[in-house]
Amino acid sequence: MRRLGGLGVDRLGLAKSSTSGNSSFAAIGQETHRQIEKKLEKIGYTTEVPLQLSSGETVRKDGFKEITPKSTIVVIIKPNTRTGRRQAKKREALMKLNNYKTFIWYYDPKDPKYQPGSSTYIGVKNKTCSKK
Repeated sequence: MRRLGGLGVDRLGLAKSSTSGNSSFAAIGQETHRQIEKKLEKIGYTTEVPLQLSSGETVRKDGFKEITPKSTIVVIIKPNTRTGRRQAKKREALMKLNNYKTFIWYYDPKDPKYQPGSSTYIGVKNKTCSKK
C-alpha cells in the first residue's frame, strides 16, 4: 500500500481513511445500495427495514416485501466477491432460520455506474432534522 500524506492509498488509487467504513470500497458499496434500493422501491419493496428476529436480535435488511401474511421476501445486497458471497450465504441462512424467503442481489463493485461521476450516481443521502 502506498502512502499519501499519512494516509494509505487503496488499489483504486484513492486515499484510505483511518476511520473504519470510510474507504473507497465502502463508498462504492453505499452508492450501489442507493441505486439498487431505488430500483427495489419502484417495484414495491420497502428498503432499509429493521427486522426483529426470533432470537431478539434486530437486523436491518436492504429490501423487504410481504407477499402474503406468511410469506415475506428479504433482499440481501452484496458485492460479487469471495467475501461478499460468504457474507450473503451467512445472512441468507439467518433469514431462512427465521422463516424469511431471500433473494441475493450480487453486484460488480468495479462497475462504472457505481463510481462518482457516472450518469447514474446518486451520491450521499442528505440527512435532515425534523422539528417537533
